[in-house]
Amino acid sequence: MSHLYKLVQNANEHMPEAYQKWYARPVYTGTIDLDGIAERIQRNSTAKKSDAKAVLTEMVEVITDALQASQRVHINGFGTFKIGISSKGVSSVKDFSITENLKGVRVLFQPETSVDSGTHKRVRNMISGIVFQNTADLANAAEIEERSKDEEPEP
Repeated sequence: MSHLYKLVQNANEHMPEAYQKWYARPVYTGTIDLDGIAERIQRNSTAKKSDAKAVLTEMVEVITDALQASQRVHINGFGTFKIGISSKGVSSVKDFSITENLKGVRVLFQPETSVDSGTHKRVRNMISGIVFQNTADLANAAEIEERSKDEEPEP
């Protein structure tokens, strides 16, 4: 299965180097949620959907607890989650207040990587070997819709 993309022309006149140039943008045919993941696990293993969903739900809670406890969370073969913060700078340590200077908190994800033996470069395992297909190459919108149905679990 290939990942779909479409070409979009930059219309921002304030970016002279990019103005009116064409760029690839991903096309998403749907979203898979926890139930959908559990359904696929059931299809591909001996685990029941309810068991898979229970484990995945608990995994989300464990990851949340670990991140809030200042821990990184590494899932072998997948990647690492950690908390990132941004704050306003202050002149001295005594001037810093978390309530006054904290600008934002976010969850950062770093996918698992490996070293390609041919190029000796790091590659992200989840996207290694990805194949792309331009939506313009598909017969029509119905073909994109059909791909969406193939990828989405039934309700």
